[in-house]
Amino acid sequence: MSNTSRVAFVPLLALALTGCAMTETTTTVRVLPGPSAKRIRLLRPDAAPVSAIWKQEGSSLVGQLSFANECRTETVQVNRRTQTTDTHPNRKYATGAYVAGAVLSVVGVALMANAEGKSDTVTCGRGDEAPKSGDQCRSEAGTWRELGAITIGAGLGAILGGVIVQSRKPVVETKELASEQQVRTQPNHNACGSPEKLEGAIVRATLSSGGSWTGMADRTGAVRIDLTGAATSRGARAAFTLESLKADTTAVSLANEPLGELELEPPRAASRHGSETRASAVSLR
Repeated sequence: MSNTSRVAFVPLLALALTGCAMTETTTTVRVLPGPSAKRIRLLRPDAAPVSAIWKQEGSSLVGQLSFANECRTETVQVNRRTQTTDTHPNRKYATGAYVAGAVLSVVGVALMANAEGKSDTVTCGRGDEAPKSGDQCRSEAGTWRELGAITIGAGLGAILGGVIVQSRKPVVETKELASEQQVRTQPNHNACGSPEKLEGAIVRATLSSGGSWTGMADRTGAVRIDLTGAATSRGARAAFTLESLKADTTAVSLANEPLGELELEPPRAASRHGSETRASAVSLR
């Protein structure tokens, strides 16, 4: 091995050693499931959760209310998220430092051993040139010893660096992240509500000729509104509104929503023929 290659060997090993980070950092995110809540949502904003069929029987208006299959059940779960950052010594760096330190130490000893038999004559300057101010004076043997000492020092330093890195204690940091909301949608088997929950619903009929009357739905959703004292003529119309429901009947807001219209006939004509129409769709606000 030439002098030049021996001198270049030391920085190459040091460069290879510094290419490895002294510490490693791992980051993990832990998700802790939170409580879930169910809610009913319409398939679309203009969907009708309740439909109604109306007909006139003499001086009474008879309707049939029912929940439509226009809803889905959403399960909303809020999950807590925690981020853990673990910084710990890099074992690969420590191992590399030990190996590099050992190699450098062996090379340093070899360099110093190579000084044996070399000339101890001290020379100054370069070649046959006369010495100049600032020139270093050294012997060939001294140069090899100095290079060996530097290499051994670098090896011991690398080993010491590996020991220091490996002795470091891991550092663990934990912090809370923003909660994550998870929404799952599934078909609602009871449509927008159970039929029996329409019991007690109050429906108001407002006549185009003036005045309004109310009726209450029974357990089947049937409603009868008696137009006591009302004067109806051909072409008159009745507009129906769902005025109120029992508490906790459905998660979908229905109060004061329209339930369609019915063209009325004078009571005598209505008693013979009757008229029937299906309510227009109920739209949510």
